Amino acid sequence: AILRKQASESLAIERDRYQQSVDLATKLQETLKSVFQRAVFYTAVYKGVSMVTGAFKDWISINTELDFALAKVNTISEVTVTQFAKLQDMSLLSGKGIVDLAGALYEINSANIKGADAMRVLEVANRAAVGGFVEAEDAADTLVDVLNAYHLATSQTEMVSDKLLKSVEIGKVKWEEMHGVLARVLPVSYELGISLDELFGTLSTLTLGGLKFNEAVVGLRQIFMKILKPTDEMKKTLLALNNEWKTNYDSMQKVVQSKGIVATLQGLNKVIDEGDAEMADMFNNVRALTAALNLMGDSGVKAEEIIGQIAN
Repeated sequence: AILRKQASESLAIERDRYQQSVDLATKLQETLKSVFQRAVFYTAVYKGVSMVTGAFKDWISINTELDFALAKVNTISEVTVTQFAKLQDMSLLSGKGIVDLAGALYEINSANIKGADAMRVLEVANRAAVGGFVEAEDAADTLVDVLNAYHLATSQTEMVSDKLLKSVEIGKVKWEEMHGVLARVLPVSYELGISLDELFGTLSTLTLGGLKFNEAVVGLRQIFMKILKPTDEMKKTLLALNNEWKTNYDSMQKVVQSKGIVATLQGLNKVIDEGDAEMADMFNNVRALTAALNLMGDSGVKAEEIIGQIAN
């Protein structure tokens, strides 16, 4: 009986200890749960504040950039309320940033194109930027370069844009590669009487032949310069060309203006007896020679096809 009583007391003590352990574990679990919930809450609050702060900083940055861009435009021609509303509309429709569009307007105004004409060019540049995957400012700058070099009216901006986009589609070139580079060949191309179709077509052909766009521009420009200021060897070849074509051109420039650059190069290739060696004497410039050889033979035929595609 005594042993039974002692065993019963010991069991009661163990039960109490077990219950105390359970109670302690429950309290600890609740405490940890509360701490976790508070941690989640404060983390969420912190993230929310960070997002709001970040958005506010972005808003300040964008507005600062916009103020700067508009200030640049206003140094040339004051932006009217109507023009600013138009910038907002174009931004919403195209997804191009209003700061980018303001920069494009600055480039257009810098070319002495203002008012309604400027907005017309900007609308085309905005569409070209979307189609050419380029910033509107870069698109506008390229379009203005062509308009000014070829003395074209702003009403022809759409035509220029279409031909440039076609060049991007056909050739191995991006609009962003043309920006700032195409301008190097435009003045001499215009002086020589090269049409935009032929200019863009030959450049596209050269890029398909493996030249980078800047290399194609340099090479073609060197060809044009050699025709404007021909070597003695080229002057001699002019006689052979006249005999071949039964013509009486007194300069290579007039040949190009009449026949086109590709047909002229094809003609030179035909009348030359010694092949590349004599061609090198005519152009005496490795870049001009490389470009010329890439516009002769089968490549010349391809160039004519591409020129036709850009024209249409």
